[in-house]
Amino acid sequence: MRFISNDKLITILYPLASYFKKDPRKFQNSLFFSLESLVLVFTIFQGVILILTPPEWKGEFIFVSALVIVGIVGRKWLNAFSNLGIVWASIGGLGLWIILQHFLDSRGSAVFGGKVSVLWLASFSGLFAISIMLIRANNWKVLERAFNAFELFVVLQLFASFFLGLGEIHSYRDGSVRAMGFLSDGISPILGFFVVKNALLYKPFRTWLSAFVLAIAGGKMALGVTLVAGMLILALGKRHAFAVLILLLAHVTAYVGIEVCFALELPRNKYYESKTIPSPASWPLKDNGGPSWEDRSDKENVLKRYPISRMGQLTLHLVEAGSNRFLSFIVAAEIIKQQPLIGVGFTRSNGYISYVRSHDLFGVNKYFTNPQLLWSNVRSIHNAWLRVTAELGIIGLALFLLFCVGMILVFLKVLAWGRSLPRVTDHALPIAAASWGLSFIVVNQTVGWMTLGHPQLLWLLIALGISARFSFLDNFSTKVSTGEG
Repeated sequence: MRFISNDKLITILYPLASYFKKDPRKFQNSLFFSLESLVLVFTIFQGVILILTPPEWKGEFIFVSALVIVGIVGRKWLNAFSNLGIVWASIGGLGLWIILQHFLDSRGSAVFGGKVSVLWLASFSGLFAISIMLIRANNWKVLERAFNAFELFVVLQLFASFFLGLGEIHSYRDGSVRAMGFLSDGISPILGFFVVKNALLYKPFRTWLSAFVLAIAGGKMALGVTLVAGMLILALGKRHAFAVLILLLAHVTAYVGIEVCFALELPRNKYYESKTIPSPASWPLKDNGGPSWEDRSDKENVLKRYPISRMGQLTLHLVEAGSNRFLSFIVAAEIIKQQPLIGVGFTRSNGYISYVRSHDLFGVNKYFTNPQLLWSNVRSIHNAWLRVTAELGIIGLALFLLFCVGMILVFLKVLAWGRSLPRVTDHALPIAAASWGLSFIVVNQTVGWMTLGHPQLLWLLIALGISARFSFLDNFSTKVSTGEG
């Protein structure tokens, strides 16, 4: 469906085509191809742009409006809804519900709800862009080049961060270092997508590079997403085992390489540089000769200045992360108890953390030796389902569940087709998108991918758009039935 016919477009563009001495029809095609290529490249890099420049609703509104205009004028924009009816219905329903919440809540603001809804739609703009731009075969080539450019950018940026000390770096007591550069740890699961894609293309070195920068970023949840995606590919048939073998070997050798770097102090661990380590002779002693501490915090402050083993650091991290998530679940439970049907409003759950902490509503503080320290690290609800229920209520949860079911159905359809392929290298991009996307939904249950403008949410929708557009191709059903690749 076109709102402006080709003849009208040619009439409008004729003066410009004449100026460049081009055939009007060829000029029209070249112009739209250039515009669509630009939109695709922007879509792939949108997550990085939003990290470096936090989203403002006005700029996002302009982008969404421009994207809709391009879709209406230049392409058959209704095709964006093909194979994604459930997804788009749930997205629209969630956007409307966010606005409606502020009319039902006396503390709400309809204007604020409208701005949040604009950001909500902008976060899903990548899905819309992919859906309307991948109608043309040439745009698939543009998309692949955009992926390669993004991968190169991330790899170089994390290498520079790790070895040159640029951007955000975390040093730990066991001598390990995590480097995220200027992209934050939200980029970690996205790196797993490139590990999967390169393994499916039978490119061992690029697979290793992606696995190495994932190890640099240090995302354990991201590693889980990648490995589960590999298992999904293996489930497509034993003939795909070589790709999975490349993926596993890449991760093993990448983490061995990281350990070698730590042993060589590349990069230098800066954990102890700002700490003065007291001599054991200066410790206060009991009558039996053992250390005497005024309180537990004194003991912890001294012991934190001494190295621990890698396993000890891992255990400490798991305990801290587990406590953080447990306390955030307590916050979610209290909010859901107070506002089960409509929730407290999108993005407003963080304001309840201090209230739950100070009132100790579930009596959990007695189970921790230093609850205030643990509560100080709780900044959000670390579970997508609980956060949606707390902020959008049972109604929002139902719409979110519909959204996830719609995505899973699209991913499963592509993976079902992948079982008929003799080899996946010819269609690595849609298979990687489907396997990674399904694994991400199931494994990566953190707060990030339901945060407006978050790169994880944007990348999940890019994977969904690729899967949906590929499964919509005219010869998709033929490929399923005949096994042609």
